[in-house]
Amino acid sequence: MPSLQPHVSDHSSEHNPPPSPSMRRKLRDTLRKYYKEA
Repeated sequence: MPSLQPHVSDHSSEHNPPPSPSMRRKLRDTLRKYYKEA
């Protein structure tokens, strides 16, 4: 359970996920890999 993040409804979280550094890093690596393979 994400104790660091404030409690938000699933609908709100699904529409607007919290921008955590690790999530952003993973997304950036995924984009880099995607562009590298393309």
